[in-house]
Amino acid sequence: MFNILKNVPMWVYPLFMYLIIKGIKTLKPRVINLHQIFIFPVISICLNLQNHFSNPNLFFTSFWALFFLVGATLSWALSNKTIILADKKKKLIQLPGGFTTFILIISVFTVKFFISFKVGMNPDLANNFTFCVVRAISTGIISGAFCGKAFCYFKKYNKATHNELLISNS
Repeated sequence: MFNILKNVPMWVYPLFMYLIIKGIKTLKPRVINLHQIFIFPVISICLNLQNHFSNPNLFFTSFWALFFLVGATLSWALSNKTIILADKKKKLIQLPGGFTTFILIISVFTVKFFISFKVGMNPDLANNFTFCVVRAISTGIISGAFCGKAFCYFKKYNKATHNELLISNS
């Protein structure tokens, strides 16, 4: 176990701590700039596109896209019940606290870390059918979930009435 951690690049530890801190902040209701709801979805998609461009395969990319849609649809359905507040003048949105964003953030890190670790230990896995299917399913669902939630919140923001909001410093 500790041999695994010995070979982890040093930049991974501060990134992990940053993601934990960001995730913990999502547990409480918060007011953020509207554009911030798209930060994690964009990062998640970029990480996946990097993989699809570096190892192009129409079957696995299609499979990823299918599960992206599954994740987006499920996340939209779950997020659609969420009540948000919108400050249209300052472009702020108040989001409720909850575990879903925290779980998604940690899932992206964990899946990407696990995939990179496994391929680093056994480069042939990058071409293994089962491994590629599992990777497509897991990364597709997670990326889709981020995007479904963000676009649902964006739609809710656009339909919401104006409320005066302030960004807290915590």
